[in-house]
Amino acid sequence: MMNRTVIGLALLSVSVLTCAPVMCFSQASAVASAGLEHPAIPRILLEPSVDDTLVQAELSKVGGGMVERGQILSKVELLKKHQNVSLELPKLSTTTREDADLAARCRDAVVVVARMVRMGASNDWVALPATGFFISESGIFVTSSHVIHDQDYEGMIVLVSDGRVLPVRAVLADDEQYDVAILKAEGGPVAALPLEASGETGARVAVMSHPVGRFFTFSQGSITRRSFQHEGARLQEMLEISAEFGPGSSGAPVVNSRGNVIGWVDALRTWPNPALQGSLPSPTLTFRECGVTADILRLVEQVREASACRAVNSASRTDLAESLKTTTP
Repeated sequence: MMNRTVIGLALLSVSVLTCAPVMCFSQASAVASAGLEHPAIPRILLEPSVDDTLVQAELSKVGGGMVERGQILSKVELLKKHQNVSLELPKLSTTTREDADLAARCRDAVVVVARMVRMGASNDWVALPATGFFISESGIFVTSSHVIHDQDYEGMIVLVSDGRVLPVRAVLADDEQYDVAILKAEGGPVAALPLEASGETGARVAVMSHPVGRFFTFSQGSITRRSFQHEGARLQEMLEISAEFGPGSSGAPVVNSRGNVIGWVDALRTWPNPALQGSLPSPTLTFRECGVTADILRLVEQVREASACRAVNSASRTDLAESLKTTTP
C-alpha cells in the first residue's frame, strides 16, 4: 500500500538536536530599511560552507527575539492578514545554465521558512525550518500550504541567503487541497525566480532546499514521470522527480536547466513490495512528488484579483465618505 508523507514538519526532532547552545556567530545589523515598522533588519552570517548547527541556533535566537519584540504576527493574525499588492513576476530565462550558475541562482531566491515555537524544559525558542522561494522582488514567496497550517507557532520568519531575517506579514493566497500558498515577507528587494508552466519527462531538474536541517542543499535529477494523483474527489497533476529531497524540503522550487520554476516540492510517497515480504527483506520504492507551476500561477491570479477587488472597495468607501461629508441636508 502506498504511504504519502508530507515532509514540511518532520524536522521537529532534528531542530531539537541541532539547536544546542553555541556561541553567537553573527550580529544584528542596523541596516536601514524603508517601509518597515522596525528600523533594523537582523542578519545571520551565511558562509559558502554552511555550519548547520550555528545557523539553526542563531535563527532560533534571532527569531525568538523578534517574537518577543512584537515584530512578527502570530499564526492566527497571519492567517487572516491580507494586503493589497502589485505582483510582478520576473521574466522567463531562456539561457541554459551551468550547474554552479544554476545553484547560485537558486540560492539567491530560496529562503528558510521558519516557524517559531517554544520547546523543551527550558522553554527555549526553536525555529522549525521548511523551504520557500521568492517569485517577486518585493518579497512575495511560495511555500507549501501545510507549512503554515500544520504546526502551532508564535510567528513566521524567512532567512534569505544574504543573511537577512525578514518577518512574514501576510498570507496572500492559500490552497490547502493543492498544498501551495503565497505569502509576503517584508524587508527590501530580493532575488526572485521566474515561473514556467512546462516540463517534460526526462528533462533535467534541480532542487535547493533544507532537508533534515542541512541548509541550502542543491540536488539534481530529472523528471521521471508526469502523473495525476487522486486524493478523494480531487485530481491533481504532479511531477515525479529523481532529485533528492527530504523532511524540511516542503515548498522548495523545482527548476529546469534555465533556472525557471516548473514546480514545488510536495511529498514523499513510499511503496513496500508485498511480493518480497516474509523471510526476505522488503525493498521500498520512494516517489518524490512535486506540484506543478500551473497551480502556482492560478494562485498568482487570485492574488491579483483579490488586490484589485480590495482596491476598488476601498476607493468606493472613500468616495462614499467624501460624498457624505459634502452633501448638505
